[in-house]
Amino acid sequence: MACRLHTNAGLLHWRRSNNLAITALDAVGLLVIGLLGAINIPFYEEMARRIHWWRYSPESVRGMISFTPWYIVLGEFGIALALAVLGRTLRRGSWRKAVIAGIGGGFSIFICYALAFWITDRLFE
Repeated sequence: MACRLHTNAGLLHWRRSNNLAITALDAVGLLVIGLLGAINIPFYEEMARRIHWWRYSPESVRGMISFTPWYIVLGEFGIALALAVLGRTLRRGSWRKAVIAGIGGGFSIFICYALAFWITDRLFE
């Protein structure tokens, strides 16, 4: 346990002394968050399909993975990234920043899905 605490303390000191390390570690964290958001969504889409809540027609989308269109998976990746970045502002901000971050989060959902649809279904025709 002492070795683990020493290693963690060394990593924190290294992160504070090297600004590039902070951005590299933050980028890895954002990538993990985005991947978790993208991996998670096919499960919920499958559950919605099984209870006949909704389903996607294979003719209306370019490609699917487990009954989930690629643009949904890519859009969820982008949304997870956007909300993680916007969430950082809430830790140090006022209620005004929280309202602005909430509005930005709402816009980011639309923008991420629109971009994902354009990339997967329109860009590679």
